Amino acid sequence: MEPGSADAYRARGDCHRYREEYNLAIADFNAALGIDPEHAWSYRGRGACYRVMQDFDRAIADYDEAVRLDPEDFYARRFRGDAHLAMGLYDLAVADCEAALAIGGPDEAAYFYMGNARLLSGDFDQAIWHFDSAIECDSGSGRAYYARALAKELKGDSEGSDLDYSRARELGFDESS
Repeated sequence: MEPGSADAYRARGDCHRYREEYNLAIADFNAALGIDPEHAWSYRGRGACYRVMQDFDRAIADYDEAVRLDPEDFYARRFRGDAHLAMGLYDLAVADCEAALAIGGPDEAAYFYMGNARLLSGDFDQAIWHFDSAIECDSGSGRAYYARALAKELKGDSEGSDLDYSRARELGFDESS
């Protein structure tokens, strides 16, 4: 590794993150930020670690900084939306995902997060619309079929929910995951 290179530390941090070695990844992202405190990707990478570790306040703080440094960072906005969703901040989750979509175009995960935000806030029609959009982006998204089935079930559409539950199972989706 090249000493003094923020990019090298960030790259190694990403490797640790992909191997689910989150504390090692955070240490490398911290080293990258010690060299270059304006390294947006390192904030995003560290935020992703905090998000998986369910430290949502830290994750959001890092995503905020990544977006400040790079307003066109699709992933920082989408991941911040997921962290807001986990915290029950549904309107902020939707706003972040809408901003991500405006930057990067259609994305299964962004629509899925928005669908969950609407589902959890009781807006079943909007939830179904977002899950429809997630499925348009990825017809193999078992999680989107399952979530849409749940929204349909809560709305009283048992026939539609049964079809979506079946499709989710066909795609190998396990509701315990």
